[in-house]
Amino acid sequence: GTAGIGQFVIASGTVSGKPSLTVSGSGQVSLPVDTRLTMDLTALAIDQATGGKLDIGKGKINVAIGGITASDLRADLVSGRGTGTFSGTSGIMTTGGKASPGSANPAVGYRVFTSGSATVAWAAYGDANLDGQVNFTDINLVNNGGKYGAGASTGAVWVQGDFNYSNGTTLTDITLLNNTGLYNAGSYLPAATAGLLSLGGLPVLGAGSGSGGLALMAAVPEPTTWALAVAGLAAAWAGRRFRQARGAG
Repeated sequence: GTAGIGQFVIASGTVSGKPSLTVSGSGQVSLPVDTRLTMDLTALAIDQATGGKLDIGKGKINVAIGGITASDLRADLVSGRGTGTFSGTSGIMTTGGKASPGSANPAVGYRVFTSGSATVAWAAYGDANLDGQVNFTDINLVNNGGKYGAGASTGAVWVQGDFNYSNGTTLTDITLLNNTGLYNAGSYLPAATAGLLSLGGLPVLGAGSGSGGLALMAAVPEPTTWALAVAGLAAAWAGRRFRQARGAG
């Protein structure tokens, strides 16, 4: 089906039934910027090549197994990231602002699980597992990802510490984490709220394929402790390189 409107705005509340969401043409879907709204989707498709845009606000979207490929999700995020501020004109971006005063820019993170399901969310730099906190669990994920210090273009992803989408995990990413000031500071997320689903006063003209599908086709454009953790990460990487060098000798 096709909706002859430019924007679909979810003001608060929940979207039930795990719909499929397709943003086509130059349509736009927007989640709240003042609360944490979580959506569970069967599938997600954004036609970012023609201007389709998902403003994730301060929200989080879980996509079921097979609902989006890792490459398509990353391409949508790279497009939405633009020059680094996640204010792009297509793809997945955010108007939710920075997670902390120390953050360089707003950020959106993602994770694709071995099962094939995926999560994409407004996030703080360093929140590798997207649980709303920056802590030693995240440091372990970055360390165990094995990408830190391996150079650029190693295929690194968010959960491995590639917080600036450079395809590598470098000191730049660690600095982004450190500067947030959120390490071991608890949750940085806004409170979740309950309420009614709002479509911004706009009618929904047709559902997509499958149960509860939604389709949009736009008719018009529209800390000290942390320093020790970093030192441990660097030492772990150095030790690994030393062992590799000895083995090569």
